[in-house]
This record gives sequence, C-alpha cells and structure tokens, in this order.
Amino acid sequence: MTKIVIDLTPVLPGGENGGAKSFALELVKQLSILAPQDEFIILTSYKSHTELSFLDTHNVSRICTVLPQKTQSSFRLFLKKIISYLKRCLFKKAAPSAQEKKLNQLKPDLLFCPFTAPFYFTLNIPIISVIYDLQYLEYPYFFSSYEQQERDGHFRSACQKADFLICISEFTRQAVSKANANHKKTYNPQKITTIPIYITKNEPSEIRNSSKYENFLLYPANFWPHKNHKMLFIAFSIYCKSNPQSTLKLICPGVSNENQLMLTAALESMQIQNRVILPGYVSAKELHTLFDTCKALIYPSLYEGFGIPIIEAMLLKKPVLCSKIASLPEIAKDFAIYFDPRKPKEIAKTIEEIDFWNPTNSNDIQEKIQLGYINAQQYVGTEKMAAAYYSIFQKVLNESPSSTSQKIITHGFFEDGWIGKEVVVHYPPSKHLRSIEITCYCPAWHPKKKIHIEITEKNNVHFNNSTYILEAGETYTINHPISTLKSTLTLTIKKGIFRPKSHNMGEDTRWIGCLCKSCEMIFDNQRINLLQ
Repeated sequence: MTKIVIDLTPVLPGGENGGAKSFALELVKQLSILAPQDEFIILTSYKSHTELSFLDTHNVSRICTVLPQKTQSSFRLFLKKIISYLKRCLFKKAAPSAQEKKLNQLKPDLLFCPFTAPFYFTLNIPIISVIYDLQYLEYPYFFSSYEQQERDGHFRSACQKADFLICISEFTRQAVSKANANHKKTYNPQKITTIPIYITKNEPSEIRNSSKYENFLLYPANFWPHKNHKMLFIAFSIYCKSNPQSTLKLICPGVSNENQLMLTAALESMQIQNRVILPGYVSAKELHTLFDTCKALIYPSLYEGFGIPIIEAMLLKKPVLCSKIASLPEIAKDFAIYFDPRKPKEIAKTIEEIDFWNPTNSNDIQEKIQLGYINAQQYVGTEKMAAAYYSIFQKVLNESPSSTSQKIITHGFFEDGWIGKEVVVHYPPSKHLRSIEITCYCPAWHPKKKIHIEITEKNNVHFNNSTYILEAGETYTINHPISTLKSTLTLTIKKGIFRPKSHNMGEDTRWIGCLCKSCEMIFDNQRINLLQ
C-alpha cells in the first residue's frame, strides 16, 4: 500500500480558488477510485475542512493542519517570543517545524501539491507539484509587491523542491521553461510534463433547464483583473449604442469582491446596468443552466493557464467568442470566434456577429460548433486525468533514491550566482567536524544599499543562528560551523531583496538579494562546492 499526502490547505470556501479548486477536488475523488489499495491523506485548513468531508472514503481521510489563530494579548505574545528566544539562544533546543513534524508523523511515500508550493517539506519525501500559470510575470501590475513576491516564492519553491512538475497546458509548460531560462535556472525537461484538465461530460439537454434569463451571452469568471471585465463592458456598451434595437444581455457570474463594486459603478456610468447582470457566485447546477440556455460563451480573458469554460461551452454545442491569447487558442483551436481582448471595438464586432447569427443560414459558425464539440471530447473523462497523474506518481516513486538522506541537497541558488529570499542546504550526518563557508557580495548599485542575512542551522537537537549585515559594495565571507548530525542550514535575506524590473534594471523579474561568489562545505581538509 502506498501512502500519498495531498496538500489541500490552500482551498477556500465557495469559488474563491476559481477552476483550480474544482480540478483538484475531482482529481482527488478519481484517484481514490483508481487506486483503492492506496491511502490518501488530505491536509486541510479550518476554512474548508468541513466542506471537503464529501471526499471521505475507505481510503481517503482528512487532517486539519491549519487552525485558526488564537487571540492573545500583546503581553502574552511578547512573553512567548522571549521564551522562544531564550530556548534558542540559551538551551539551543529546537523541534522540527510544524510542517516537518506533521509529515514525519504521517510517514507518507509521496507528497502531492495541487496548489503548486510545497508548504510541507522534508528531505526524504518525493514531491510532485502542479503549475497552473505564471501570470504574475506577464502582468505584474495586477498584483501588489507582496503578492508578486509570494507567487514568485511559490513557483521557485516548487522548482527547487519538487521531484516532478505537472503543467495544465503546453502554454504553461513553455512559460515555465522560459522563466527558468530567463533566470538562468534549467529544470530537467524529463521532470516536467503537461497533463491537461479533464472535465465530466455534460451533454446538451433536449429539454432545456428553466432559466429566468433569455437571449444572453455568458462570461463565468471571478472578478480578477486579468479576467478583463471592464474591457468587455466597454465593448458591450459600444455594441448596445450601435444596436439600440437589440435585446441581448450579458451575464457574468463570479465571486463578489472589491473589483465587482468598481465594475458596478462603471456599468452605471456607461448606462448599461440593465443589460449586464452580475448574479455573484452561483452553484454548479445554476451555472450549468446558464451554459445550457446562453446564446454563446464570451471569454475576453487576458491570461489563462487552461480555460475550462471553453470546453464546457463546446460540449453543450454553444458558440465560443474568446481571446486569441495565452492558452486559449491551444484549447479552442480553430473552433472559436477570436478577438483581441485589448480592443473593445473588435470585441463589439464579434458580439454583433453572434447576436445577428441565424443557425439556419450561417454555416461557418455552425461548423465551428460541430467541430468544437468534437474537439472538446478529448478533454472529457476525469478518470483519464487521474490515470495520467497516477502514472507520474508511480514514476516518481520508482525513481526516488532510497539513499536520499545520504546526499547533500541545496535549493535557492540561481545559476548566475544570485540568491533569492532563501537558500536551503540539507546534509547527512558526518563523523567529522565541519562548516559551511559562504562568500556573499552586495553590488555597489544595489537599490537597498544594505541587506540583512540570517543563517540558521536546525536539527532535532540543536538550533544555531547568526545574523550578518552586508552593505552595498561589500564582500563578506561567512564561515558557519554545522552539526555532525543530519541537519538543515537556511540562509535567509531578512531585509534587502528587490526585483530588478521594478527598479528599471532590465527584464529580470526575480526577487533577489545578493550575489553568492562561493558556497562550500569544509571538513577533514576537503571542500565540496555546493553551488554545483
């Protein structure tokens, strides 16, 4: 029996995760059916633990590992920090992190991360991560500085720690390869593959579900910036003014947020608030009814890793109007009516084409619908998706070295010498006294002028840390003695990381801190180059 831990702690209630949530939950369900002899343990957050109870079966169980934080007085928090500090500095006692402890207790054979980042990580457990998109690199202005850094950290963590990466489209796989090339970091092409998203089959209904809406275009998407609602509304306003006799409406279901409030105000200023309906988050059944009764799907997104609604619409034999950008042409092929999502007049023209479309006279659109239906069939069958994933699980398990714990493994160095927010070195026990020597350089032109570096070694017995300050133009060599036990050393840039592109220093989108000229483990008159 194989024990597989699946990290679903990022799952949020309702539809806040977008299509990633429905994909991940359906995959877990199908994996449990495909491999009844295996044990699947789901790690959850208190926010969605109860909601995920439907996944429980004879071989699937849930463990809530992210609990709500207890409200504590500022004095108690201060006292807690003081006690923690004293333990580290005086007694030098430390336990593994909560994540490490949890995995060590479960003793899994494999960790699967459907939401990219390996939040739970220990040295001896192989990891598989799913990559949806790298939107933060293409449209950084859609995210705050913190969000950019967080997403970049999740992606880099997956690249550095995962034994295998699975991308949801060929477009995403190429984006990952490009990002690694730009960052001068090559991920083994044999350790990355594409498995598209499969969905359950929804056939067109002979008797339509009852709907309170008629003659409408459907755009099902949360109100995130890249979904491009504002440009769609401008285009729809242009169409309505050019065709006052039209009764066509636009329905946009999605989780309500601050962007929706601003868009609602924009609709009023355009005077089309009676023609555009924002029903908020709708159930799967309600959404299927909207798909089944709409005139067409319109999809003006600026960036998609896949595009599940395209397949859903094609399976229901609906015309598809969509952006010719990102992964959408890969999914829709030649069977959609395309437009440039940045040009509202072009979008308005496709709306006009579909509003005046007569199925009995327009062979071109009717042909696209029929061929689109055939195209969508290849993405039907979530059991096939589960089989593809399970095959990768077996591949990684069979290739996972039995002597991982006897190897030195490093994460976090870029091949051009730059260090991101964190560098981690895992090393086996040794009979010799040893140290790790790192030479860091902060260029004179560094925008932060000064960086703070913390080096920490942690194992089950000792905890040892030191802090260093490196000023612009300075080179500093740190020699940090390490334990003879199996241990982990972490170098963290506590202050001073920056993104070159944000400072007009070229197209480099990495978050970096300083340059590492050398990093070696020294023992018994030997030196091992850890940068290799």
